[in-house]
Amino acid sequence: LIPTHNREQLLSITLQSVLKQTTGLDQVEIIISNDASKDGTKELLAHFLKTHPSINIKIFNHEKNLGGPGNWKFLLDQAHGEFVYLLSD
Repeated sequence: LIPTHNREQLLSITLQSVLKQTTGLDQVEIIISNDASKDGTKELLAHFLKTHPSINIKIFNHEKNLGGPGNWKFLLDQAHGEFVYLLSD
């Protein structure tokens, strides 16, 4: 689970790190919640999704800011795995 808000540059680094560290991506669900960012986060996520079609990734772009705790709760509600890891950007 990756919450993000106005951190386009750090999110890009985080996503590249996830790709390098994770083996068995077919067994991993990556869920990203963009909390109404005003920078290029939405476009970055669209590009990432397009260039990595085989990864089980879900991206949610919120129009209204949920705040940190609200964004984390949203992510937890979306998760379906047995184990959950919250990864900050």
